[in-house]
Amino acid sequence: MNLMESNYIKVIGTTLSNLKKALSDWIELYSKDLPNDFNIKLYEFNMNSFILIPNSLSDYQFFFLVNYLEYPINLKYEVDVKGYINTSNVHNSIDNQELLVYISKNDKEYDNVYAVTHENITFKIDFGSNITKVKNELLYHKDEIGDLKNPIILEKKFFEDVKIEDTFNNEKVNKRFKIYLLLLFIGLLIHFYLPSFVYDNKIIEKYIFFLGFVYAFLPSIDYQVIRVRKFNFWLIFLSSLFVGYGHIFREIYGLESSLIDLIFLMPLCYLVIEYPLVRIFNFYNGSYPKPTDLRRHEKISDNFYSIIQYSLTVIISFLICSFLYL
Repeated sequence: MNLMESNYIKVIGTTLSNLKKALSDWIELYSKDLPNDFNIKLYEFNMNSFILIPNSLSDYQFFFLVNYLEYPINLKYEVDVKGYINTSNVHNSIDNQELLVYISKNDKEYDNVYAVTHENITFKIDFGSNITKVKNELLYHKDEIGDLKNPIILEKKFFEDVKIEDTFNNEKVNKRFKIYLLLLFIGLLIHFYLPSFVYDNKIIEKYIFFLGFVYAFLPSIDYQVIRVRKFNFWLIFLSSLFVGYGHIFREIYGLESSLIDLIFLMPLCYLVIEYPLVRIFNFYNGSYPKPTDLRRHEKISDNFYSIIQYSLTVIISFLICSFLYL
């Protein structure tokens, strides 16, 4: 690959997975404005050092991409981003010459790029199409990269297909959520009338334990239910009602065991700790993935996360019940 003939971006200081996530998010963000054949060729030339060659981008879209890689949404990293572009439709002071494009370390506006010409004249280009000559911070330079082979190609069409698949999956999740609501209603109906037919409190408590355990950990088996925010809110609301129902049931039938309150509290605790725990657990990875990413159990750390959440669910439920019975 001859970089002398291409507009390209050099990114140093992040991992391949983080960079692919940032690029994927940018493609999705600007998909309506990108041509159908748009793609980015991604080359890794050193450890945590990458060359990106986007095709079919306007000059300003190229600037937007450089800016986004410096300030990605929902991603935390520190990188060195520099773009090289031959502009053609920006401003007569910089058109038809190669520019070194970067983000100033002193930038506080977050919606601009800086461009250095061959003559080491620096311009600030904001996204309102204003161009201002500014003091030099960086001299024009171009590093030798060497031969680039075997790129990873990120295509717009791929992300559109993923988006359609996600929509289809949400429709399936919606159907499964309705099935879970039906099972919840049937389970509670059986539970409410059980003491009328079974007079052994131990059997009743065993059924309560089974019911609460299933309701508490069902979302971890079908993680896509938690993935959809509205379902997550509904589950938290229903789990709150579940706690109240458990307490009323125990009072009506005169059951003394605090284990009943513990079991009915577990689903709510599981769901409430879900969001903050994901953010804490992933803080040191430099990103904040959705909870669904942790449910696929592709890595040891994913299983470790699940063990922590299950353990915290039981411990917090126990502590709350202990406090209430003091």
